[in-house]
Amino acid sequence: MLPSYKNIFSRILISTYGVFFALIMPILYGIENSYSSYYLHDPLLLGISLSLLGIGLWLHRNHKWTLPAIALVIVAIFDMRNPEIHNTFAFVFFLSSSWVIFLDDRFKRLGWYSLLTYSLLIIENTGIFWFEFVQIIMISCYHIAYAYKMLKTKLMREANDQT
Repeated sequence: MLPSYKNIFSRILISTYGVFFALIMPILYGIENSYSSYYLHDPLLLGISLSLLGIGLWLHRNHKWTLPAIALVIVAIFDMRNPEIHNTFAFVFFLSSSWVIFLDDRFKRLGWYSLLTYSLLIIENTGIFWFEFVQIIMISCYHIAYAYKMLKTKLMREANDQT
């Protein structure tokens, strides 16, 4: 059963916010070593953004995204004042997100690209930032494309039901 239009559009909205978040933080505060460094500039914005995105993942009600969703909320709760917890769950979030995308046959190419971005981590100083930037954009675009496919399928089914 396909989700409601409200659910599909909320997925698109939250995923679009993910792209906006990835772009606005470096525009507002410059390029940092990682997105976690934005905590020093605006802890409230970072915490709310990460929580919103994590809860948005959970609202998809797709069990494959439960681990990334929980991990992202933990990243938001345990900021850089708790680096062991924060960094561990950030790693879990990105790795589990990449894995879910990689296993989705409809987006296999994006899954490969996601795995290739791990090579950005070897860049000195800003490698983590660029890795996170690209990953956030790809994860968000994955969810936008997935929601769009659901919307398209829902519209087609409704059109077929009316004929």
